[in-house]
Amino acid sequence: MVLSFFLGVSFAMMKFRPTIERPKINKGEKQRIDELGNRLKDHVTFLAETIGERNLFIPENLHKAAFYIHTFWQNLGYEVKKQAFLVEGLSCENLSIEIPGKEKPEEIILLGAHYDSVVGSPGANDNGSAVASLLEISRLFSHQPQKKTVRLVAFTNEEPPFFQKKSMGSRVCAQRCREQKEKILAMVSSETIGYYSEVPKSQRYPPPLNFFIPIKVIFWVWLATFSRENSLKLLPNILWKVLTFPLNVWQLSALCLVSSGQTIAPSGSITIQPSW
Repeated sequence: MVLSFFLGVSFAMMKFRPTIERPKINKGEKQRIDELGNRLKDHVTFLAETIGERNLFIPENLHKAAFYIHTFWQNLGYEVKKQAFLVEGLSCENLSIEIPGKEKPEEIILLGAHYDSVVGSPGANDNGSAVASLLEISRLFSHQPQKKTVRLVAFTNEEPPFFQKKSMGSRVCAQRCREQKEKILAMVSSETIGYYSEVPKSQRYPPPLNFFIPIKVIFWVWLATFSRENSLKLLPNILWKVLTFPLNVWQLSALCLVSSGQTIAPSGSITIQPSW
């Protein structure tokens, strides 16, 4: 009952926007979109099929995934930083790159995605799809310096049994940021963004979630806590201008725990040109 109450209060804060009509694109833009789509598919295919399941229970595959990300960023000309640490005697690492800000380099926008997969899964959607987007975003940002510093991070050890433990990659990263007293303005975590279906009831949730979440997986969800009102408005205001499918914005209480599994789904490629 207590959980239901907090869920009800939290979801009462939801904000919705209607579907935006698909904009007209010329032949050149379509070609770029198709090329981007092919690159995203190539990343996911390599991570999920060529490498497959990747976690500390199959450490050689986790290292292969890290090497793939490291090599991609290095080939783009980035200096790749490793945050290595040991978990039960096994080495693992977060990987990061930065695009220094032109005006306020001390202020940091962090974009991240975890590259490990849950036990027993090749991790195509969770979370190869988000890693693919992170890599292609890094390609775009390599030619677009921003006002503030943009840091992209590939996290390890986000799946159980490391989730919410000291050995969780994002937690290790956050601890380092806190120790160095870095000014992180916002953190955007991309999760399971590769699933799309227009089939009715392709997505089902128990009450009361079923009253708020569409039964077709044809939308994106943007989550933010009450303490992050600026980040709640930052990216959605940009996305609403370019998305061709619904974007649901949810402001959630810190007391409400929500799983992000298979709730985000793109219907096509998008181009974002922020000015942070």
